[in-house]
Amino acid sequence: MAAGSHSFDDELVGLFELSQDAFCIAGFDGYLKHANPAFPRSLGYTLEQLLALPFAEHIHPDDRESVEAALSELAAGNPVVGFQCRHICADRSVRWFEWSTSSRPEAGVMYGAARDVTERHIATKELSALRHVATLAAEGVVPTDLFAVVAEEVARVVDIPIVTVVRYELDNRLTVCATFPKELKLFPAGSRLSLDGTTLSTLVRDRSAAVRIEDYSQLDGEIAAAVRGAGARSTVGVPIVVAGRLWGSMAAWSLAPEPLPDDTAARLARFTELLATAIANAESHEALARLAEQQTALRRIATLVARSTPPSEVFAAVAEEMARCLGTTDAEVFRYDPDGAAVVVAAYIAPGARGLTVGERLTLEGDSAQRGCYARAGRRGWIATNTKPPTALSRTGPASWVRGREPAPRSSSTRTCGEWRSSARRGPSRCHRTSKAASPNSLIWSPPRSPTPPLAKNCSPHALVSSRPPMMRAAV
Repeated sequence: MAAGSHSFDDELVGLFELSQDAFCIAGFDGYLKHANPAFPRSLGYTLEQLLALPFAEHIHPDDRESVEAALSELAAGNPVVGFQCRHICADRSVRWFEWSTSSRPEAGVMYGAARDVTERHIATKELSALRHVATLAAEGVVPTDLFAVVAEEVARVVDIPIVTVVRYELDNRLTVCATFPKELKLFPAGSRLSLDGTTLSTLVRDRSAAVRIEDYSQLDGEIAAAVRGAGARSTVGVPIVVAGRLWGSMAAWSLAPEPLPDDTAARLARFTELLATAIANAESHEALARLAEQQTALRRIATLVARSTPPSEVFAAVAEEMARCLGTTDAEVFRYDPDGAAVVVAAYIAPGARGLTVGERLTLEGDSAQRGCYARAGRRGWIATNTKPPTALSRTGPASWVRGREPAPRSSSTRTCGEWRSSARRGPSRCHRTSKAASPNSLIWSPPRSPTPPLAKNCSPHALVSSRPPMMRAAV
């Protein structure tokens, strides 16, 4: 019997050693008495190191109070089953364990069996966060608010200290839509940064794929310099693709010397998919709102035309409606003269803004949107930035003022006789806004019975004033 009993004990020990789950025997003195290999292996310790440590040392500080409560139950002889707590590994990472325990208070020992449930815990948190984001997106939450929520949820669930959401602009810059934590001065929401140089956002934009950077010490550019100054080390960025086009990117930034986990990009991508859906929905809603706004503006202009309103008043109304629909600070209507000049026949300037005045004659020389519109026989012209104003066409202010210009031609059936122009001073306007500005070319006003007014003397009597359905950017 003794031999059989000894053999059976050996088999039990063998099973104890082979198990992939953690088994241990601990004393009420706070130290482990024995553990199977799986336990120290899962925490990154040797068995000797684990037995030498008070087991409270590798319990997460936020869970120590609940662990003390569980130990009190065991000391009273009550088993504790399904208890979860976080353990700190040798590399300072954190793993979740679910424990089933019992005790023999008279012998001063406790028995525990635990399973690593880290992945399950992460999946549950991630699913909850994704459900929260999906609910907000379905409710039509304003994108700016949604961006902030997504950045915070990603930081919490993926356990990353810094998360940013950015939108790519047409002038080789980006706009920061959200940053977590919000008080971070590195990339505050609303800031605009250059994409020059080798940066995470530039690489994501150029490749339209996830990108990882582990060392910024040798990278150039405005963003790289800011990242170095903040002490960020490992970064991962993933693209945000909306309706098949690259809209922006989401990035995770770590200040620790260790690289971010290999699955970081995949986990970020799950959030960007929901974000892209929300952006597409917002764009659709705004497009409808803009279309309604623009059609209302067109009806007002059409009413003026139907009433044989003098062309000067029609052009002035067009300039004002165009500025309102495009959200720009000023808008002008130009007439091309045979001597190669452009004459301002109508202008709208927002309060406190600067712009051209009615009656100004401007040359069509140099690199300007007006010149491009004229030279291409009535096709639309567009320039992202007036970096070096070549003529009086750029007289509305210094280079930093005029970020975008979108002239659309006013054409008769045989020739181009003028154009509409709008400008924006806060960030670049989207090039597809030009198609919106071009719409005043679909409303035709009848030739006046009285002599042609001076402001329109060089235009075809069938000058145009109209606008196409808008294609709007995301409401961010």
